[in-house]
Amino acid sequence: MKAKFHQSAVLALLLGLVSQVRPEPVPEPIGPYNVGARRLVIDFVNPDDPTAPNNISTEYMATIYYPTEDAPGAPSPYVEPELAQMYADVYDFNISHLTTTVRWHASFLPKPAGPTIIFSPGGWGPPTDGSSILLADLASQGYVVAALDHPYEQPFLRYPNGTGLAGLPINFQYTEEFVYALHAVRVREMVHFAGYWPELVRRMCAPFETKRLGAFGISFGGSASLDAALESDAIGAAINLDGSIFGRAAANEPDSDIKKPTLLLAFWNHSPSTDGSWADFVARQSGWWRNIMVNGTVHADWSDMTFWKIWGTSRPMGTIDGRRMVQIRSAYVTAFFDEHLRGEDSPLMDEPAAEWPEVLISHRHL
Repeated sequence: MKAKFHQSAVLALLLGLVSQVRPEPVPEPIGPYNVGARRLVIDFVNPDDPTAPNNISTEYMATIYYPTEDAPGAPSPYVEPELAQMYADVYDFNISHLTTTVRWHASFLPKPAGPTIIFSPGGWGPPTDGSSILLADLASQGYVVAALDHPYEQPFLRYPNGTGLAGLPINFQYTEEFVYALHAVRVREMVHFAGYWPELVRRMCAPFETKRLGAFGISFGGSASLDAALESDAIGAAINLDGSIFGRAAANEPDSDIKKPTLLLAFWNHSPSTDGSWADFVARQSGWWRNIMVNGTVHADWSDMTFWKIWGTSRPMGTIDGRRMVQIRSAYVTAFFDEHLRGEDSPLMDEPAAEWPEVLISHRHL
């Protein structure tokens, strides 16, 4: 039985954490819009779930980030205080003082917004909140981002009704069997959401695009995004942020060809030449793909942990400046989706950029 937390105990914990350090805003989104967010619980029966009670999950969470003309929200905690404490306990991250101005339940634009991108986080943390700097930035540029969290897996999630749910520990020790089972669960959720999205938009009375969909994720979620693009006709392009690849996409079989644009973003020297799962993946791809790596990074720098490290950590991190990496990550993720969902060619996908000398296009096709 996983532990549940209620708001009666949260306020004291929050005050205790935030009072230790002066509040610090996370990097502001760079787009022309402010950012709204809504969190929903999506009903979905998912069998063979190694993290769920009785191995059957019945729901997942979707946090929708979207452009709004409403004013920014008042500064509020960037992540849940329980999650901040977990990362302090394991890796000595000091993030309880970070704040965001994403406005919850903001009004929608009076015009269509999109395309829509489905996001999947790393395995057992950080949850999608731990990549919200990037997600909010995409929304500020007119995208709608649906960030999916899997209950009982992520170390801590807050439900819309205020209930908190603890899942796997951050330093969870996994088996190969567990990884493949959970990967299949994550892929099924992404494919389900892609198919359910038009109905959800109708129910929300939202002006969100339902035709042009992309998918991306960090680490384990990046692999799931590739398989979701393989399984779902609705998803037109996908990014894997530095994850080893599991499932059909890495099976090196005829049906492993996604036949859609894909991007492998990586820490330095992570490529099809050094990762067998990436070699198996690209061997079957007939469509456009790129492998782009960033000097001075390690795996964790592809999540918001690259920003967290500014305040110290015992976890090994890359030498690249955290604020700089936030900018590079946003630039290349946005450029890919601009090109392959909006049809706006980006030189970042094909040429070295004087603005980003840390970045190398190491492998490519088409």
